[in-house]
Amino acid sequence: MSKMWKCKDGTLIRICKMTDSHLSNTIRMLKLGANRRALADAISCEALTDYFDSEADYEDYLPRVYWDLYSEALKRGIVA
Repeated sequence: MSKMWKCKDGTLIRICKMTDSHLSNTIRMLKLGANRRALADAISCEALTDYFDSEADYEDYLPRVYWDLYSEALKRGIVA
C-alpha cells in the first residue's frame, strides 16, 4: 500500500499521486517546521551555538512521513 499525506484541508492523497510542486512544497514546509522546533529547543535550553544549517541538525524533529515524501522526491529526481 502506498503512503498517504493529509492535506491541510483534511483530504488524504497518495504520496505517489502528488504533483511535483505539491511534493516539493510539502517537503520544504516540513523541513522549515522541524528547523524552527529545533531552534526553539536550542534557545530554550540555552545551548544555541550556531544557526542550524544542515539537515542533520534537525532531522530528529521531522515527522516519519517526511522520509516517505523525500523518497518519492528522489525517485522523481526532484530537488526539494
